[in-house]
Amino acid sequence: MTGPAVSRKEFFIALSAGAAALGLAGLSAPGCSRRGSGERLVLDRGGVRLEGKLFPVYSGSFHYWRHDISLWPGIFDHLSRLGLNTVCTVVPWEAHEIKRGRFDFGSRDKRNNLGAFLDLAFSRGFRALVRPGPAADCGLTCCGIPSRVLFDPDIAARTSVDSVEVWHTLDGQFPVPSHFSDKLYEETALYFDAMLPILAARLAAGGGPVIGLLLDNGPGFFQRLHYPYTLDYHPAALALFSKRLAGKYGAIANLNRLYSTNYGSFDSVEPPRRFMAESLDDLPAYLDWIEFREWSVTWSLERLSGMLAERGIAGIPLIDTLSEELLLPAGSVTKTADTFVSWSRDYPAAGEDYQRKKVLGRALSGMCAYPFDGRLESGFAPTVRNIKLESENQGFGILAALMHGMKGWNCHMAVDRDGWLGGPVRGNGEVREEIFEIYQRLYRLLREIRFENFRKEAAAVFLLNASLSRLIQVETQAKTGGELDIGPEVFSEVLDLGFSAPPEECLLWVSQTESLLRAAGFDWDYGSLHPGSGPLESYRVAFFPAPDFIYAEQLTSLKEYMAGGGTLIFGPGKPSLNQRMKEEPLVIEFFRRSVTVDDFLSGAQAAHPKGGLIHLESPFQVSELLKALEIELTFTRSNTRIELALHSAPDGRRLLFAANGESAPQRSDIFFQGSMRFRGLTSDESFEREGKIRVELPPYHIEIWEVER
Repeated sequence: MTGPAVSRKEFFIALSAGAAALGLAGLSAPGCSRRGSGERLVLDRGGVRLEGKLFPVYSGSFHYWRHDISLWPGIFDHLSRLGLNTVCTVVPWEAHEIKRGRFDFGSRDKRNNLGAFLDLAFSRGFRALVRPGPAADCGLTCCGIPSRVLFDPDIAARTSVDSVEVWHTLDGQFPVPSHFSDKLYEETALYFDAMLPILAARLAAGGGPVIGLLLDNGPGFFQRLHYPYTLDYHPAALALFSKRLAGKYGAIANLNRLYSTNYGSFDSVEPPRRFMAESLDDLPAYLDWIEFREWSVTWSLERLSGMLAERGIAGIPLIDTLSEELLLPAGSVTKTADTFVSWSRDYPAAGEDYQRKKVLGRALSGMCAYPFDGRLESGFAPTVRNIKLESENQGFGILAALMHGMKGWNCHMAVDRDGWLGGPVRGNGEVREEIFEIYQRLYRLLREIRFENFRKEAAAVFLLNASLSRLIQVETQAKTGGELDIGPEVFSEVLDLGFSAPPEECLLWVSQTESLLRAAGFDWDYGSLHPGSGPLESYRVAFFPAPDFIYAEQLTSLKEYMAGGGTLIFGPGKPSLNQRMKEEPLVIEFFRRSVTVDDFLSGAQAAHPKGGLIHLESPFQVSELLKALEIELTFTRSNTRIELALHSAPDGRRLLFAANGESAPQRSDIFFQGSMRFRGLTSDESFEREGKIRVELPPYHIEIWEVER
């Protein structure tokens, strides 16, 4: 399902809140539990280890049930020639259900023979990723769920005014299902009972083709997670909220003391239905509701994971292809066996989306054990995007994500479907030559240079802050403004609640710091304080946007990062409060021992046993600060509209990327020390230069060289 455009504010909320969801990648690393007769799958930075070999996942979406089975062999031949090694397919519940409890997997319609499709894929040398549902983004009006389920009033999600929430598409509308509804899981169990044995018999852990399951468009409030007063107020949600509060506070008197209320029991606690806070003391009740909604996504994922395990799905990763609104905050996720998480975004591969691809790559690089995107678009939905298909932009978008840290992806769609055009293979099984050749060259290049062995060099990481994200969400009153084609700021209130560093000031600090880092030529990733996310110890410097309050688990993670020798740079303010909006001595003492940038530049050191703690109140000193920290740049450029990224492999090989993400041609000198040899990988030109080279890049173009001294 393609969502509306995202403002920078929404974009940062999603990034900040995404840490723990992406961190599941790290929680399951280095591998999945071995349950079954086959060799376990081991996650690696460059892919999945199969039979002792590193397997980079270059996948493409191919919906078997949309195509006559006579076309399947020819399409697989094309995908093999394209360079794919994995096929991804959706198993839509509604396409297979005959009536409640009865399903067709090939007995009536041969196109529905999922087992035959997977067997043919394996025989042609493909591994498989499968999207089993219950919800699946596959171009069907009801997201793959039978309408009889969605229109069941016991399953429908409830809004803050107790009405049914309706999801609108160009093809129609349907009630949004509540992931709190027990009845939804009961119905899903009937579907899983019929479908999952087909998959369980074909898992790679047992010698079959299936290397992972992708759970998409499931729990996540249908792109409403970061609009806390929209839904879900389903009775089951309210009951679980009460139980969650009881576990957190123990006695109702403790909650009443904090909330300044007089509830008789946790069952009587009413969640907020709009933002009406007037002071800091009012915020804990709103933060509890936001934390619960975020936690419930993980709760639902773990419930689905348990249902899969009960039906024989084990020993392979479960990949949660979260859309940008469905990202979770640091600290909200518990370990789920055999699970890692990808980041999926509805971003087309067009050049105009370079900035989004850049952020995507950086987030995958910093927060995933295997930086894999489950849905990187190829082509477009003509009903949603009225754009001219420009074949040269198809490859540019993927190169942009690879340049900034992505290692593997699923091409959506590799084969056209109803309502989706522009992939390398048409729906009738014919090749779309111009686009096919672009993808073919790209996959060939990645294999020739063994790209899976490279890692982007980034000395700095931006730590994404759940406390900041939640403060922004607290003030957000309504649905995404993109639905009404107006700015989302219309639905947010900017109130003076007494913060010394209000959320708006923190967002400005982030924006200015990133802009200045980019102008100076520094690269960075996005990381998480969640203990299961990417390895923070690999970054020498971490930036932390800090409002007035911080969670206890965040403070612990910051201390651990510094204990490993890392330097923490924070701003604009100094946190002093805990999540209950009360002064916290441990927080005050930690940040009191920091030094200012001026003091650091004059030789002062933070009063911490290891690492450094520097208060960057003004972002305009950031470039000077990094130079003082001896963060070296191997390559610099004269034109700040050109961006550079350097990747290195354990065998000493290095790749230099130069990108022009602008709509006009750009010329720049690229400077370096000494003599360098350049071997063109996206061009046939190779040369040796002393001190600098000059490049001229067309609009939306990336050049790659292998470089050595």
